[in-house]
Order: sequence, then structure tokens, then C-alpha cells
Amino acid sequence: MSEVQIPGPELVDIGLLKTDGKNPNFMSKSKLAALEESIKRWGFAIPIITNKDLLVADGEQRLSIAKKLGMPKVPVVRLPVGEVDRRLIRQVMNKLKGEHIESRDAEEFKFILEQSEKGRQDLSKLLVLRDRQIDLALNKNSDSRPSKNARSKAPESEIAVKCPKCQYVFQPGQHKAIDFLCKVEFEKLPFQNIPADSLNKDFNVLVNVAFETTPPDVSERVVAVAHSFGLGIDESRIFPVFSNFVFRFSKGDLTYITGDSGSGKTVLLAKLREYCLEQKLTVACLSEESPREDERVVESLGANISDAMSLLSTVGLSEAFIMLAEYKHLSDGQRYRYRLAKLFARRTDIIFIDEFCATLDREMAKVISYNLQRYLRKTGLTAFVASTHKDVIEDLDPDILVLKLFGDSVNLCYADPARQPRQFSLTKHMHIESCISKDVKELLKFHYLSSESAACARVFRMTLNGELVGCIIYNTISSLDSGIRAKFFPEYRDIKNLEGTQIVNTEVRRISRVVINPKYRGVGLAEKLVRDTLPLAGAKLVETVAAMAKYNPFFERAGMRLLGILNINKDQLELKTRIKELGGNPDLMYSSREAKRFYTTLTPEQKQELTKLVFKIAGHRFASQTQYGKTHLMQILRAGTEDGVAALLKLVLLTEKYYLTWERPD
Repeated sequence: MSEVQIPGPELVDIGLLKTDGKNPNFMSKSKLAALEESIKRWGFAIPIITNKDLLVADGEQRLSIAKKLGMPKVPVVRLPVGEVDRRLIRQVMNKLKGEHIESRDAEEFKFILEQSEKGRQDLSKLLVLRDRQIDLALNKNSDSRPSKNARSKAPESEIAVKCPKCQYVFQPGQHKAIDFLCKVEFEKLPFQNIPADSLNKDFNVLVNVAFETTPPDVSERVVAVAHSFGLGIDESRIFPVFSNFVFRFSKGDLTYITGDSGSGKTVLLAKLREYCLEQKLTVACLSEESPREDERVVESLGANISDAMSLLSTVGLSEAFIMLAEYKHLSDGQRYRYRLAKLFARRTDIIFIDEFCATLDREMAKVISYNLQRYLRKTGLTAFVASTHKDVIEDLDPDILVLKLFGDSVNLCYADPARQPRQFSLTKHMHIESCISKDVKELLKFHYLSSESAACARVFRMTLNGELVGCIIYNTISSLDSGIRAKFFPEYRDIKNLEGTQIVNTEVRRISRVVINPKYRGVGLAEKLVRDTLPLAGAKLVETVAAMAKYNPFFERAGMRLLGILNINKDQLELKTRIKELGGNPDLMYSSREAKRFYTTLTPEQKQELTKLVFKIAGHRFASQTQYGKTHLMQILRAGTEDGVAALLKLVLLTEKYYLTWERPD
């Protein structure tokens, strides 16, 4: 007998491994979660098998988990086999499995439960078993191998059940969702061929719905219609909408139900809601969200300000003026997003959304679809969404797609749970180009600071079919926040002489504005705008200071590094303390109206004292800026006008901000 030479495992860079996209093996979401947990706990115990070119033969699911966990390298056994043998290996590894002796399973389960406090939790999580299945396994006491008849017997969970209302006898073995789910494409979005028996879902729902027409009251027109179509006036007909439709889903699934108007989408939503309530699951419906007209956006959702801003950022309402607005002042698209945020804030097990984005323009619908699925993936929330529109499927990226046809016909498709997240569908059509500030003037009005930005060095705009979608402005640098810059980059410490200032202004740029059209917020375009323009800024070092980076870290996702946090200094602390002593609230000074009201209550001596403190901070921070030059400051402060002092109070009372940088690779 010839000796079989099997090479030992080697650690291979995960980026070098390839798949052919034709793996017939499928794992449910729950089994993938169990595989992920086992790799986290015990490491990558089973190597991936590939051919000599690192094309995977066995271990594609393990590879997807490794990528998800960010593992740089994985163990690989590289076999010198051809394509036929590679595919044979895949078939063998997928199909050759041993049989379990149930009594020995019971012994092992019993030992694990007795010796570990988390035994039941581990069995459930790693073997994808429910409590009832564990208890059934423990009751097995036969020490013989299962017979053929025993293996073919239906499990207890699939015993026939008679409906107490209609007396219909449900035989689970006769009603599979679809024996082999068809491959369906909507706008080039594929759904895999997945055997229904492999779905292993948490919930199975049987839906039967039919409508019966009632005989009309006799009238001349009723008689005329009956004669025209040869109908009896007293006749009635039964129209089935769902006939023995089996629907399977798990917690965390996003289901999209689509089809023509009147086909039965809303009926299915109602039945699923009824089922979920019977299962003691908490539910919420978008149709039940009715905000008050005078409801202020940022104050009406979330447990705290951080929670509220996170929810609003999720639905693309992170603009300061929108957060501070009342519901009655929002546009239709903003109102829809706000209602979604309110729905998310309820923290229920399942949410239901009918007529999803039906009245919105289609670009807005795509944006909201993308925001919705990202939030659901992040939180694990289960959702049932229905609409006639199929153009949102790519951005919604549902786990389950239900295509409801007329009559009782239904197409049911399940997506691959191991698929990778997609980018927003319109991102690939975005165009970024250099421009001048006046080209983006209209968009800058949406920034929470003034629309003007001094010392512009470079301006870039993002467009979609000629529509202005976003812009970014890079400024030259002066003494602004020079202390924290010098801390991390000592080569830029000396800015008091002309030569040092010239070096800084030549080599360093600051991102002063990143503005995205409110219609397109929340889909990653700010990240793309920053990432794609950083190399074009013409600087060795790019920096930015942002307060919103705490709630929306798109700068970091674009490749910038968070180096430090700018806290208020002792002079600012002294100013805040003095405002309190004079009867004011420092937090309200960000409102020009409140700042002016407070300033008018002061005596001339108190105004002079406050003016000196403001000038001390403003003069130090902005003296070298053209917009806030020393002469200009003196004019404002000497005039002592409420408008001038109020504007400066808002500038000098800084909140906590984040300092981020990007360095050009040499």
C-alpha cells in the first residue's frame, strides 16, 4: 500500500484564501453563531483545506467567521489536488457524518449539566438546541444504535395538530416552505438555493386566509350586474389568499414582503403580528407612532441625550438644527425618519412596518432602507416590512424575501446568512471632484456652524447625476489648537516665527466642514468623502476637531486616528463659574437669544468684567484668525452690543471635542 503524504497545516494570510462561490453547503444563522462561539472559545481547531492555489475545498464557513472576527491568519492544509478532487473533497467533508448513540449523548449531556453551571447555556449556544430538545435527549436511555425505522420516525415536534377553529389537520411533513427554494434575482440581487429542511428557524407559522363575498342587497344596479355576468344575486364566492403557507423565521431576521397592491401583504403582516403576540413577544408598529406637532426632536426619544443622538444619527437626522426642531417643522422625509427613530426607541422584540417608504421619492427610500437594515443588524432586532416597491431590496438586504402574488401563490426566498454587508447602492454612482467654495454655498447652509469658512485651501464636492450630495473643506492652519498638535507632532511646535508658520501652513490642513445633503445622511457618504479626498488635500498631515465624533465616528472609519480630547481650559472654567455667580446658565449661552437676555441683566461693572474674561479666551484662541482678528474683537467688545457678546460667548464656551489626524504615507 502506498503511503499518503498529507502536508502539515501552515498559517496563511486570510486575504490570500479564495472561494468559488459555489459551495453547496449551507449553515443557518443560529449554526453560524454556534460556530463563531466555538472559534472564540477554543480557537481555530480545524484547519481549512485548499488546493495548491489556496482555493478552498473545505472550511468556507469557518473562513467567513474568521474574516468577521478580524483574524489576520488561519491554519491551512494545502493539498496538491486538481479541480475535480477539490470538489470531491468538499462533497466528502460536507456529507460524511457519523451517527450518534442517543443514550451516550444523554450521558454526556448529563455530565456537562452536572459539572458546569453554564452547561445548559453552552449546549444551547454551541449545539443550537432548545431547552426542550436537551430535556428530550436526557430522557433517552436505550444503548443501541438507532434503527432505520427509528430514524425515519417524525420527531415529537412534528406531530400532526388539528386546528380548534376550522378542524384542519396540519401534517408538518407534508408542508415544507419550498422543497428547494428557487434562485430569484431582483435588480441583480441573488438569493441562494437553500434546502428548506436546512433552515433550522426558531419559529414556524402556518397561515390560512380566505375571504368570502357576502350576498348584496337587491337593487336595480345589482340586478343589472348579475344579468350582465350571468351570476345569481344570492351567490357568494371564496377567495383564498394564503393556503397552508408555512413561514419560518428566527429572531434577528429582517423579512421583506412585497407584491402588487391588494395581493395580501398587509394580511400576512397582521397574521404574523397575531402569531408573535401569541408567542409572548413584544411588538411595535410604525403605523402606531403619532408624534405631537409640538414635540421637540431631541427631547422626545431615548433614555438620555447620548441615546437620543445615537438613534437620530442612525436614521440620518444628525443635523443640529433638526435635532432642535419641533416635529411640525420637519419635511415628510424627516418625519418618516423621526417616526422610525421613535419605533427603534421602544426596544421591542419585533417591529412591523407596512407601506414602507411608499410615499417617499425613491432615492430617499433607498437611504432609509439602508439605515433600517444596518440598525437591525447592529441591535439584533426582528422586523417585518411590507411594500409594493422592489427597488429597495438591494439596500434593505432582507434575510427573508416574500413575493406575494395574486390568489394564494407565494414565492419565498432565504438569503445566505454568511453574506458580507453591502455598501449603499448609490455610492458607486457618486462622483467626487475639486471645486471652489461658492459651488457648495447652498449646501454649507446645512452645517451647524456658519456657512462661511475662512482660509479655504481645497474644496471638494460629491454629486449624483448632477445633484449636489456633499462637500468637504480643507483649511490652512494657524495657531488654532496649536497646543494639542504640538503635543503629538513636535515638528510643528514653533509657530511664533514666520518660518514656523509657513511650514505649518504648507504641510498641515484642517478639515473644517463635512456636509452631506440631509436627504442622503446615514449611509456612509461622509466616510467616503473624507477617505477619498484625504490623499488629495495636498498635505503631510490632515487634522480635524469635531464634537459629533463622539456619536458618529465617521472620521475614524475613514482612516483618521483619534489622538486626544479637547477639554475646556481653566479660563473657560472660570468664565462658566462667573456666569453662574451672576445668575446665568452656561449651557444656555449656546442660544444667542438666551445669551443676549442674560447680558442685558448685568450692571455696567459686571458687563465689563465679563467682557474681559471673554476677550481673554477669544483673544488667545482666535487672535491670529482673519475672521476673529484682535482688532475685530476689540471693536465688538468695546461696543458692548448684546449681539456681539452673545456670538463670542457661544464660541468661547467650548464643549468636549475630539482631535483626529491622518498622515500621508511616504
